[in-house]
Amino acid sequence: MQEPQRVSAADFIRSFANWRLQAARMPVVVTHHGKDAHVLISLDDYHRLDGGAARDIAARTDALQASHAALVEAIRDAVILIDPACHVVAINPAGCDLLERSAAALTGQALAAALPGIETGLLAAARARGLKTLDGLEMLIGQAALAFDIFFDAQAPRELDADLRARLIAAQP
Repeated sequence: MQEPQRVSAADFIRSFANWRLQAARMPVVVTHHGKDAHVLISLDDYHRLDGGAARDIAARTDALQASHAALVEAIRDAVILIDPACHVVAINPAGCDLLERSAAALTGQALAAALPGIETGLLAAARARGLKTLDGLEMLIGQAALAFDIFFDAQAPRELDADLRARLIAAQP
């Protein structure tokens, strides 16, 4: 492999057009105070470098997702795979049978929305101490009210919260 051409930053600036043409044939290393600082390459070379890495990362990500799915599918007991933000990433057929919902309907949902009856130890302890707790619907309605306030620059009509909650519960599959 041929060694790339080197040029000082000052010479590069004075003869940019020449160095741009040189970079179409081979990389040009621009130095600053005698040290390599930048590399000028052709757009085709750049796409070859970038495209290969992006395709490799995408292929590894696809393979990892496929292995997760295969592992979850192979387990006979009900399995729900969640991410660190508590969203359903995958669910196996036994889990779908248990919840009587399809994987497509559950994947991507927050765990609390996918399993509205789930009670965490933290919620149970808070209720036992007489503290007010919020379920997912109350938080959803509160977030909707905040979005309304921001979007319309006006207070959301919170007197309709109970009606909205009833509609959301009725709409759950």
